[in-house]
Amino acid sequence: MMAEWKTAQAPDSLKTLGLGSCVAVIINDPLVKVAAMAHVMLPYSKMDKSSSVKKGKYADTAIPAMVDALCRLGGRKSRYVASLVGGAQMFHYTPGPHLLSIGERNVDACLSTLHTCGVPVVFQETGGRRGRTVEFFCEDGSVSIKTVNEGVKV
Repeated sequence: MMAEWKTAQAPDSLKTLGLGSCVAVIINDPLVKVAAMAHVMLPYSKMDKSSSVKKGKYADTAIPAMVDALCRLGGRKSRYVASLVGGAQMFHYTPGPHLLSIGERNVDACLSTLHTCGVPVVFQETGGRRGRTVEFFCEDGSVSIKTVNEGVKV
């Protein structure tokens, strides 16, 4: 679900629906076949003024939580790899920098946080103007992406 993160291990899969400007962040350890996926809505938790931050909502809180959770499932950080999908620009704006370019800002925050956590990105399909649904298969590490009006690719 939006603003959540979950873990799974083979033979299970992880799936998130309705990615527009949101980003699906997938971190996995291909050796022990464990993975975590977050449906990140916003870049940074400092934007949240509430008393309890929902970790899956923000890149800077979801990614460290996922890294820690995978360690508890037997993963080893030195083997973690990440995939990013989403971050579309769903609305048209005039050229130039815009605070409403949330898709691009989400992708940048995810890349930065993954770098800080020492997790390399091995696959990225981000940007564009169409929504996506993503499923990650723990068994073989494949990613299935269904893009609105474009079909499915693995």
